[in-house]
Amino acid sequence: LLVFSWLDGPIQGRLLVPFLHLLSTLLFGALVVRLTRRVLTNLESRAILLITQLVPAFSLGGVMLMPDVGLILFSTLAVWIVAALSRRASLKAWSGVLVGVTLGLAGLSKYHAALIGGGLLAWLFWNRQESFDEERPFWGCVLFFGLLTIAPVIIWNYENQWVSIRFQGARGVAGGGFDVARSLRTLVGEAVFLGPLVLGGIYRLWKLRSLAWRGSGAVIVWAALPMLVVLKLFSFTTQTLPHWSMPSFWLLSALVVPAVASSRTLRWSGRLFGFTVCVVLPLLLSSAQSRRAVLRWTGDRPGGLGELTLWDTASRDKTLLEFINDHAWTSERQVPHHCDGVAILAPRWFTVAQIAATFPAHPHVRNLDPDHLSYYHFRRDPDASGCPAIIIAEKSHWREEGFPTVENIVTTREWEIDGHRDRPVIVARAWIGN
Repeated sequence: LLVFSWLDGPIQGRLLVPFLHLLSTLLFGALVVRLTRRVLTNLESRAILLITQLVPAFSLGGVMLMPDVGLILFSTLAVWIVAALSRRASLKAWSGVLVGVTLGLAGLSKYHAALIGGGLLAWLFWNRQESFDEERPFWGCVLFFGLLTIAPVIIWNYENQWVSIRFQGARGVAGGGFDVARSLRTLVGEAVFLGPLVLGGIYRLWKLRSLAWRGSGAVIVWAALPMLVVLKLFSFTTQTLPHWSMPSFWLLSALVVPAVASSRTLRWSGRLFGFTVCVVLPLLLSSAQSRRAVLRWTGDRPGGLGELTLWDTASRDKTLLEFINDHAWTSERQVPHHCDGVAILAPRWFTVAQIAATFPAHPHVRNLDPDHLSYYHFRRDPDASGCPAIIIAEKSHWREEGFPTVENIVTTREWEIDGHRDRPVIVARAWIGN
């Protein structure tokens, strides 16, 4: 902790994430020990390392600045604590404090903790309902200290028009029509993220008719399934991303450790998988030439994965940048004195973040979307009323009827970005309304 306190903010974050992932790995191993109720074999210990460090679904969370790292850490700790408490003759109030604070910390990381915590507490209640009257102090402490721990999030949302909750609700609940193909794409993405190691372990678990889904393993199933089921249902009516469900799969993967360790085929697939993730993929993606080769392999139509590379590629498109930086058109009318150059606008929070991060000079970008509120709507922006602006958006996010704050669109051009033929970009010159 002293070392972290001496470092700059960005470096603190970058180092803190793998440190928390390491703690999650240790808790993952402790959870497997709790479930098996014995000392792990060397092969099982290796299986834990392979699953937590090489499976992309989990290893990427150990290096990327995402809230999932805190959710996984504290939800794993909560499952371990509840699994231990379930064997006690009676549950004391101090145990409720521990459970409530742990679930609250998971909630401070990500709202998905409500589903994990709900399933976990439902399992505990189901197994201890006969002693509920005697254990009321325990349940009262869980509720009180859970809400107390997550109070900063509740207070902040109350003071900011519930922006975070509204934003997440719009992302996960907003309907887009029933679409089976969309749900299947998410399912395929999850399978790619999990890789052959976890999927093979699940298959072997099913083939052996293992009782891990019942008995001591039931606590994991109850904790993991609610979020998994809810996201699967949402995937039929709205766009969900494969990594959203990974905290559930992290917990469920604790059940497949013995199966992975007991199969020679799985051990060899784990070694091959590790070689692919640690050697082959870095070699493929370490240079711009190899990344372009991967895009060409997709026929310049990378689909949903193209969102990860689109704006980085667009930031080097010379004709696009020339169009954006050509401000001669602003002479058509008088520019107010308070305008600080030409404003950059985008109709989606992800586009705002990507343009600000990848384009030259890291421009200050405003969010145009009033229906999906985010941080960018509530930061302090200089007055841009009556000022010239450039609107940049993917064609799929463009509004033909215009945008609320845009007074007049002067020129509109469409670009086909190299390697992303399926994600054309629209750039428009406009004036912001008063």
